[in-house]
Amino acid sequence: MLIVETGAGLINSNSYASLEAADAFAQARGIVSWFSIERNLSEAALIRATDYIDYRYQFFATKRLSTQSLANPIFDQTTLAPELVRATIELAIASLETPLFEADPNRDIAQKSEELEGVGSESVVYRTGKRSDPFPHVTEILNPIAKRKGAGGISTGRLIK
Repeated sequence: MLIVETGAGLINSNSYASLEAADAFAQARGIVSWFSIERNLSEAALIRATDYIDYRYQFFATKRLSTQSLANPIFDQTTLAPELVRATIELAIASLETPLFEADPNRDIAQKSEELEGVGSESVVYRTGKRSDPFPHVTEILNPIAKRKGAGGISTGRLIK
């Protein structure tokens, strides 16, 4: 069941966007795929999108209340930022075709093999590092209020043989 955060810091909310807001967004843009699924699946997509935002993004301010279920609203805020609502809807629509959370542990594994003259061959298997941002348009939308976790800085890894 979809429980939309109102800006009050609810203890049981699970979405930053309402089904009505998502419907209006999709209708205005002619996104017919949004209306071709059952309503309970639309609600689930909004919940997954909210989970993704809270997991992947760090907001520039702290939670308004320690008891609220989501990372927003933030301190001194009684409504949700419009960027947050839009990003939630954009991700919910994207999730109809692309999984938000990849479960494949081998997605960042690469292998390099080369023949060494007179010695034989060498094969190296390694992790390529963190996956690049799969939803850069959402990161741009959230840019005024949050940054993507793990963005920037130095990335280290471990060689796997």
